[in-house]
Amino acid sequence: MGKRGPPESLDALGSGARVAKALAVRALARYAEVVAMPPPAFLFPDGFFAAVVFPDATLGITLELREDMDRVILRSAHAFSAAASVPYGMVLSAIDGSPVGSVFSREAYREITDRIRAAPRPITLEFVAPP
Repeated sequence: MGKRGPPESLDALGSGARVAKALAVRALARYAEVVAMPPPAFLFPDGFFAAVVFPDATLGITLELREDMDRVILRSAHAFSAAASVPYGMVLSAIDGSPVGSVFSREAYREITDRIRAAPRPITLEFVAPP
C-alpha cells in the first residue's frame, strides 16, 4: 500500500463538525467545569452557556462594565484561569447561582466585583452570550 498524506479537510475524517466540536469541548472541559451547555452552544455563541468553577483565590480574569448593554462582560482571561476557554465578551449572568441582572452604574459594578472578591472559594461564575 502506498503512503497516504494528510486529509484535505476534516470532512475526510468522517464528520468534520463532530471532530471539531469534540476537540473544542475537550479543550473547554480541561479548563472549566461546564455545568450545562447544549451540544451546538460552543460552536454558535448565541447559545453559549458555561458555569466556571474557580477553586483558588486568584481568578485570573478581567471583567468590564458595558454601559451600552448595562451588563458586566468577560474582558479577558489569563491562560491559567479556569475561564481561559470562555470567549471574550460573554456576559456574567450569575455568581454562585445568584443572578446578576442589569448593571446601571459604576457603583453597582463595584458591588459585583467586591462580592466576587469577598466570596469564599470555590466560586462559580456563570456566563452567557450577550443579548
